[in-house]
Amino acid sequence: LPATIEEGFAARAKEFQYAIDNRLVYAPANHPWSLYRFDPKMTHLDKLIDMAKANDVPIVNCKQLYEQYRP
Repeated sequence: LPATIEEGFAARAKEFQYAIDNRLVYAPANHPWSLYRFDPKMTHLDKLIDMAKANDVPIVNCKQLYEQYRP
């Protein structure tokens, strides 16, 4: 588990970049307590949002994703 904000962002950024490069949906699941442990202000999530915006990746909720891909 990450121990610092930088480690938390680095782990998620690597996963996210793979999803971007391969045109995949990126939907990380996190337990709030595990994030709060090393980043109580959730600043590494701001970095992921910035990364999404910089790569023109839409940010959607589960319902929006379902509506987009349902048959």
